[in-house]
Amino acid sequence: MEWTLIENKIVKTEDARISASCLGFTLAASVFEAIRVNWNRDREEYYIPNFKLHLKRFFTSLKIMRMDIDKNKEEIENMVTELIRYWNEKTDGYIRITGYISSGSKTGSVYNPEDVRTDVIISIKNSPWSDSYTSDVRCCVSSWRRIDDNTIPPRVKSAANYENTRLAGQDAVLNGFDNAILLNSRGKVSEAAESTLFIVDDNNNLITPTLQDDILESLNRLTICKIWKDLTGRNVIERSIDRTELYVAKEAFLCNTAKMIRNIVSIDNYTLSNSSTTVRNIANKFNIVVRGNNILLNDTSLVIDMKEGKKYDRQTFIYYSYT
Repeated sequence: MEWTLIENKIVKTEDARISASCLGFTLAASVFEAIRVNWNRDREEYYIPNFKLHLKRFFTSLKIMRMDIDKNKEEIENMVTELIRYWNEKTDGYIRITGYISSGSKTGSVYNPEDVRTDVIISIKNSPWSDSYTSDVRCCVSSWRRIDDNTIPPRVKSAANYENTRLAGQDAVLNGFDNAILLNSRGKVSEAAESTLFIVDDNNNLITPTLQDDILESLNRLTICKIWKDLTGRNVIERSIDRTELYVAKEAFLCNTAKMIRNIVSIDNYTLSNSSTTVRNIANKFNIVVRGNNILLNDTSLVIDMKEGKKYDRQTFIYYSYT
């Protein structure tokens, strides 16, 4: 079952309604966070990885897009907790927090931000998984270029930004590939459609584009960087990547919240040179970490303990009642 918290009520998602004249619909004036809620059967608790960072990024996106909501981070956290308790499917779930301009504008797309209203909708649905390594994929380098900070800022998780990767991804699928890798305006590798990108070189270095290469500040990317440090004692190398480096990579993979880790077997029909050993090792650790069975440095996750009727911040282990 899929449920949505809208206007302080929890309803079936199919029954949730917004106005067809609101700017969130007519101009895609919305920002969002997609968050996994992972059920830990042994401890009877829901573990929400990077929850505090999701909230931070959500409010950053709102600020940059000049959208002002009448709720703070604690109130959004309480709304998420209320929705999870109501849903309570004892399985893994997928949450989407959306901030959207819920009113219209008399002046069209150019308006004073103070003259419109921004509201929040939160939805949850079942999304069970047993392994974060979800598939092998064939990628191409897209002819579409990645948006940059002076067009529509990629660090904002905005619905409008996803038109960029949707065009690239659909073009790839129509041409027989599974996903597209976009270059930025400088011709350097940015990210794939809806996914952060990593490559492994011949020296077994794990490499990913920098935040200045027009990527989303992915929280899955941050988790993988921590996992790599935990597995190897080395840092992920963050630097610009040339297109041809993709073709000679030893391994490569994508990661996002919906489809998690996907191993790349070829790029532009260049077969990558090795097995998925590194990718599998990272995925195995990812399986453990995102269910709360291993605490990495600076954990910012939220835990909802269904047995004790409490929630707590995993970073501080401070319990407080959610009732």
